[in-house]
Amino acid sequence: MQKNKWGHCSLQLVLCLALLCGTVPAWAQNAVAAPIRVAVPAPAGGQVTKPGPGKPGWEEVCRPEIRAVRQVAPSDKKIAYFGRWDKKDAHAYRTDRGAAYLKFNFTGDYVAVHLQNSGAKIWWRSSIDGDAWQRFQGDLVAPLTRKGKHTLALERDTETAGGVTSITGITLAAEGNLLPPSKPARRRLEFVGDSILAGAFALGTDTYGYLLNESSAQSFGPLTARKLGAEYSVVATSGEGVVHNYRESAAKGRSFTHSSEDYARLLWGEPGSRFTGQGLKPQVIVLNPGANDFTGPVYPAEDFEEGYRKLILQVRHLNPKAYILCLEPVPFQYRASKPLIEHVVTELQVRGDLRLHFIPVNKDQSFLAPYDYADGEHPLLQGHERLAHYLSKVIAGIMNWE
Repeated sequence: MQKNKWGHCSLQLVLCLALLCGTVPAWAQNAVAAPIRVAVPAPAGGQVTKPGPGKPGWEEVCRPEIRAVRQVAPSDKKIAYFGRWDKKDAHAYRTDRGAAYLKFNFTGDYVAVHLQNSGAKIWWRSSIDGDAWQRFQGDLVAPLTRKGKHTLALERDTETAGGVTSITGITLAAEGNLLPPSKPARRRLEFVGDSILAGAFALGTDTYGYLLNESSAQSFGPLTARKLGAEYSVVATSGEGVVHNYRESAAKGRSFTHSSEDYARLLWGEPGSRFTGQGLKPQVIVLNPGANDFTGPVYPAEDFEEGYRKLILQVRHLNPKAYILCLEPVPFQYRASKPLIEHVVTELQVRGDLRLHFIPVNKDQSFLAPYDYADGEHPLLQGHERLAHYLSKVIAGIMNWE
């Protein structure tokens, strides 16, 4: 079956066109009405990057038509959310977690998802009907070339430091409806770490800057989950350590957010947002912090072990039945943490935690080759793919997943 061809166009353009036509969408007026009429771009022939007004190609890409649409609140039960989301406001579901995602099924030949981003460098990616993933910023506006049943997957590609995204609504064609959600995968994984799991420099080092070069959705965590057919959640913040963050000097004390504190938060940037185990209920949790602790003044070994033990106990408290896999940190040059992590894991195993495992990724030499790294520390996409291939086999063996 031929896949849909669709395109993105900015919310600002849609609003401007609507104003020119004398009609403003209900979600722009903080009101709800269905159906209403808005100006939307015509379907594009394949995914395109929209030129700015007045530039060649703009008219062809975003030639509008006036049509009726209907609004859906982000709290609709037919929308499936994965990862960490603040759902207190039924009209604005919020997240700052990389690789947080949502999925829903719908009918009609038009869909838009309205995203309010607190930062200018937040990227998302989307896929309709299983088509290739497309990265974008701002709102998703996707006219389709056919009516009927469709599936939309939307995933944040930028980590916590980019800021908060609020999903404030979904727009469908007037005749469109949300359909019952697809059955979620039975397998559920969570990944906890730092810039490696955030996908820093996964896209290279010399193009757009730090946040624009990363891809949280394509780090080895989500890749591992997809190889195993699992739903997933990622809790990863660049520079974070268990007792010492990157560029955190000993003279400043320990006022920074470290791994165990981060894990206890729903949103990294909001200390008051408490994570209490709601949501995914992972069967396997992979821990990968421990590299940043050795990038500056090194605390005594017992301090690192205390911090790592605190992280494990925090994770265990919120996930009493999950398997916890403690990875040796991926960058080989920080292998000083390997015996310390292994010691903590062995200690807790002796105390009775038999669902706790230490995974020596590098063993006697670096698992990844120099060409797998962007800068000697952060894997490129090919490095993440190699890690995911290895880790998926490890998890499948422990869990007896065929």
